[in-house]
Amino acid sequence: MPRGVYPRTEQHRAAMSAGHRSKPLSLETRANMSAAQHRRYKNPAEREKIGAALRGKSRDPCSSETRATISAIQRRRYENPAEREKTSAAVRTGLRNNPLAEQRILNCAVGRARWHRQHPTRWELALRQLLRKAGFKGLRYERRFGRYTVDAYVPSHQIAFEADAHWRHTAMRESGQEEARDLWLMAEHGLLAVIHLTKNDLKPFLPRKDKR
Repeated sequence: MPRGVYPRTEQHRAAMSAGHRSKPLSLETRANMSAAQHRRYKNPAEREKIGAALRGKSRDPCSSETRATISAIQRRRYENPAEREKTSAAVRTGLRNNPLAEQRILNCAVGRARWHRQHPTRWELALRQLLRKAGFKGLRYERRFGRYTVDAYVPSHQIAFEADAHWRHTAMRESGQEEARDLWLMAEHGLLAVIHLTKNDLKPFLPRKDKR
């Protein structure tokens, strides 16, 4: 038979999948795979190569229509309780099967908090301006409490502030996740309150070029 790529039948795919499931990867193998992926991600040429493949070998960015479609799909998935439970179950299974996964998640949370601290959104900038004008001292931005991060924290008053200006915050509020998160922060870390400020609250404190 000449060499080449041949389409695989459903039976072939099922047999390969069953073979992979019957041979779980060891922790050493997982660590080696993770290290290889990390090296690829650090290489600018590899990142560009992967990005070009994901963009269909096109250097043009996604159009506004495509971004809106992707955002709508993600929003529908996030607002669907069945989809959220499915994702949570997958994450819990992954944590049980890989003891290193939880540590990696915490490390990612630390990295995200550090990045957001240095690159705040315009609404987070407005929140910081409001708190400074209110006279709060010793403000801590993107303060992490366990797996959660708050936009601003006032240690002297033990109060946290959140800039709720994204559709994700509305979805969390409607699903009850926001209330559960705030209760956990107050019970486990001694916060007296978690204050959520909306766009209308923050708009007067936006930088001049962002006021509309």
